[in-house]
Amino acid sequence: MLWLISASVPIPWRFGFWTLGIIIDFATPLTVRKFQIELLPHASHLPERFGLFTIIVLGEAIIAVVNGVSEQKWDTLTVISGVFGLIIAFSWWWVYFDNLGGKPIEMARTHGKVGLVYIWLYTHLPLVIGIAAAGVGVEQILLSKQTLALPDSQRWLICGSVALCSLAVSILHRFGVIRYCKIRSQYRLGSAVLFLAIAIFGKGLLPVAVIGLVAVVSAVQVVQDLYQSRPTTRLVDPQI
Repeated sequence: MLWLISASVPIPWRFGFWTLGIIIDFATPLTVRKFQIELLPHASHLPERFGLFTIIVLGEAIIAVVNGVSEQKWDTLTVISGVFGLIIAFSWWWVYFDNLGGKPIEMARTHGKVGLVYIWLYTHLPLVIGIAAAGVGVEQILLSKQTLALPDSQRWLICGSVALCSLAVSILHRFGVIRYCKIRSQYRLGSAVLFLAIAIFGKGLLPVAVIGLVAVVSAVQVVQDLYQSRPTTRLVDPQI
């Protein structure tokens, strides 16, 4: 109802209704935990819906690369930057979907741990915000002057948004709401720190250098997952 009312309220009062609506949306599940235990969604249907929504947002990141390249003159640096942008998108697609599952719902149903469902649901908010912002950051990099240092705002946008994605996935790993693995959680947290380091110490770098460093750190996450998923590794640590 608040969202409908906000449509007829002028700015800035509209933002107040939005804020109140978000607070109610987030607080309501915390007050009905005992009912949610009895009404848990299917362990595969809801993860599928979240996966579809996430892949739509990732698709927007791909479109951002296409838009950025299409509006620029095709030179070597632009093409390389576009490839790096695709690597970033595909890397986080792999990291998310390779670990996706309905474990939080199963844990809530068998052990009464509804809190894991809340963590899983709400952590998707910063995750999709980070993915969407990363798409904007990639597009701005592709539209920037490739022979001039990347402006601070654009460097922080791309690095900060991907760091937010990495931090969100680290939380999901750490609490077991996607594949439970402390090592993967630490790698995601470490990559978030590296992204912020690029933002802090990357002043003066060309756009292709910034997006290249972000792409390399993102791709390393995929390599780490592939290495850790080897059959010999799973025999050593059943938690992986």
